[in-house]
Amino acid sequence: MTKREFVWLKKGDVILAIRHMLDKDGKILVAENSEWRVAEITLMRYKGQGRKPLKLARIVNLTNGSSLEIGKENSANFLLVKKKRG
Repeated sequence: MTKREFVWLKKGDVILAIRHMLDKDGKILVAENSEWRVAEITLMRYKGQGRKPLKLARIVNLTNGSSLEIGKENSANFLLVKKKRG
């Protein structure tokens, strides 16, 4: 997903992990081909930041229920599968 697609992300959208994401120890944090649902969108504003707030999305794995926060920088590891309609 591009950074522009990440900005359009809404609560309820389903995204697909297209590659593994590893933690510091080398363990798999996000498995390839796993589906995640956007549970919450958070806009964080800092003093002196300007008009554009930092956007973070909390995503939940559909199979095991684990959650993760992603931002623009690591959203390239995901692909938007289904958009929430209505």
